[in-house]
Amino acid sequence: MKIKGIIFDCDGVLVDSEVYYLESLLSYLCSKNIQARLEDVVGVLGMSSPNIIRYLRKKFPLEQYSDEELLEGPRKKMSSKMQKVPLQPMPFLKQFMMDCWNRELKIAVASSSRKSYVNAIIHQIGIAELINTVITGDSVICGKPAPDIYLLACKRLEVKPEEAIAIEDSPNGIKSAKRAGLFTVGYKGSRIIQCTDEADMVIKSYDISVLAMLSVAENYGT
Repeated sequence: MKIKGIIFDCDGVLVDSEVYYLESLLSYLCSKNIQARLEDVVGVLGMSSPNIIRYLRKKFPLEQYSDEELLEGPRKKMSSKMQKVPLQPMPFLKQFMMDCWNRELKIAVASSSRKSYVNAIIHQIGIAELINTVITGDSVICGKPAPDIYLLACKRLEVKPEEAIAIEDSPNGIKSAKRAGLFTVGYKGSRIIQCTDEADMVIKSYDISVLAMLSVAENYGT
């Protein structure tokens, strides 16, 4: 099957931002007199907002705080961090995306984060003009690890799931893409290294040949 589209997650795939979110979440929990470790919260990565809330409530005594507070508290702390240290694109990302564009691949971003946040990121790092569509957690009812976000991304790109590649860094994101029927690449170039065992292919950098990735994807399972 010829590959016609490529879909990127945002955090941990386009930018190395997940460490800021986890640090902000730990700081927020500490402000509520809850001592937590990185390994206690890393499971939220790639989750939709409702799933993050369920995860946190199950893990920590947060009954007195509203859902909005549990989402906005860490986000405000993260926003403050990012103002001090502006995010940069992952190494070689722009060259990789330009190669995809030149090969006439349709490009999308499918992220559990809010649309306003993702749009700000892609403009900040200078890749917005290369992206055909952006799908975010507020675009679907069921977020990652459900397949909905990738199915919608494929629909917007006008490609079949089997005609698209997903690049993800988290178990939740990989499950989402696989359940939607996409060839899935596990990316391990961020500071927060997660399990990518379920991915069809693993890369550590965008300093790779798009043609080689297409070849693996198009011949996968044959």
